Amino acid sequence: EVDVVVCKPETFEVRSLDKGGVAGSWGVDIGYHRQSSTIYIKRVLDCGAVAARNRAAGPAEQVRGGDFIVGVNDVVGSARQMHVTLRGAVSVDLAVARPEVR
Repeated sequence: EVDVVVCKPETFEVRSLDKGGVAGSWGVDIGYHRQSSTIYIKRVLDCGAVAARNRAAGPAEQVRGGDFIVGVNDVVGSARQMHVTLRGAVSVDLAVARPEVR
């Protein structure tokens, strides 16, 4: 017997995240499947735009390993397109989803 629990993830916005120029870094280790609709955040590095933003954010608004990027600027529904947008941008708005842990 297997019990399956489906929960709607908590979502939050990260506005005006700026990596500090073309040579800057977002500071996240990410992964995705070509046909996925989300980007998985494996871990947040100690340096980069996300770590800097996390230092100024409350615990519930910090981006963490295990979160999912579900939108980058106006791009949603395609992890590949979101990744292309991230790579080419200096500043982004992110929509982040966090699975509920039970």
